[in-house]
Amino acid sequence: MRQIGQVVIADDVWETRFACDLQACGGACCAIGERGTPIDAEEADKLARAFPLVRNRLSKASVRFLEAGITETHKGRLYIREVSHNAPCPFAIRGEGGATRSTLLCSIHAHCLEEGLPVLDWKPLWCSLFPFVVTQAGDQWLVNQYIAPHCRSRSDAPLMLDWGVALLERLFGSTWVAQLNAELTREFGADRVRPA
Repeated sequence: MRQIGQVVIADDVWETRFACDLQACGGACCAIGERGTPIDAEEADKLARAFPLVRNRLSKASVRFLEAGITETHKGRLYIREVSHNAPCPFAIRGEGGATRSTLLCSIHAHCLEEGLPVLDWKPLWCSLFPFVVTQAGDQWLVNQYIAPHCRSRSDAPLMLDWGVALLERLFGSTWVAQLNAELTREFGADRVRPA
C-alpha cells in the first residue's frame, strides 16, 4: 500500500499499466455486473435531474423503465435500477460520434461533453472512475481496482494512475496529483508514460 496525503493506494493499482480500449471491450462495463451501479443519495438526486436532459437519447424502453424509478435499495445500499442481470444500464446508449453502433456509451457522459459540463458533477463516481474502485473510510480514501474479465486495455497503456490522473485530480486536487507524480517519477522515472 502507498499513502499520499489522505489517499491510500493499493499496490496493484500502483504497478498496473492500463488504459481502457473502448473499441475492444464495446463498453461492456455498462452492462456486465452483479447489480446496477452503486450510488449515494446525492448521486441519486443528480441522476433524477439528468434524466430529463438525456431522455431524448435513450430508447423508448429505457425511458419507460426509468420513469418507473431510477434507483433501488439492496441491503441498505442505493443502486441504479438494473433492467435485468447483465443487461445494459438504462442510461446507456449505443455508439454515436465515431463509436461503433455496437459500443455502449453513457448518455450522461455524452450530454456533459456536448454541453461542456464537468462529467464528475453529473455521472456517478463509480462509473466515471471504473476500473478504479475508490471508497471513503472516515477521513481517508482507498484506491483499489477491479479490472474485470471483459475489460480490454490498449497495448501501449501507461501506468493506470497516469491514465486516470485527470479524474483523480478532480477528486483529490492538483496538489495531491503533484505529490502523486513526484512519487511515480521517483519509482518509475519521468519517461514512464508511453507515447500513444
